Amino acid sequence: RGVSIAGTGALGDISLTNVSVTDSLSDGIAIDLAAGSSVNSVTIDGQGTASVQNSNGNGILVSMLGTPVAGDITISNYLIENSTAGDGINLTLDNVISGNIVMDANTVNASSGDGIALILDGVTGNDVSTTNSNIDGSGAIGINLSAVGATLGNVLLDPSSVSNSQEDGVLLNFTD
Repeated sequence: RGVSIAGTGALGDISLTNVSVTDSLSDGIAIDLAAGSSVNSVTIDGQGTASVQNSNGNGILVSMLGTPVAGDITISNYLIENSTAGDGINLTLDNVISGNIVMDANTVNASSGDGIALILDGVTGNDVSTTNSNIDGSGAIGINLSAVGATLGNVLLDPSSVSNSQEDGVLLNFTD
């Protein structure tokens, strides 16, 4: 992995600002917290100049499986290109209590998987928004939001642009 934060425990705020990664053998940027962890907030902000290019995995991965509490999560202002074995941005929360989830001003070009994958199964959380994002040439779904068994606030996908996806441009899956 290019930049990785992984482990178990109670954490304060995780903030990665203006971090670029090129030619990673796995995920470009990864925050991977195990069951039993908690975190106040996660912010990954490219500030409009940072990029993740040529990752042999996900461009940006935030994974919290069985993490009881995750505060606000923001991934913004990134250019992600050529994620050859994964999604451009993958946020996977499983049975988590979360704050607001914000994806803003991200550009994803040529991911082999989804452009942006928001997998929020079993999540109890506040608002979810994907705004000002541009997805081009994803190998699967442009924007994929799955919230199976989730209880969320408002969900906003506007304005975002998806083009040249191999599957659905936008897929919303809300089921009990």
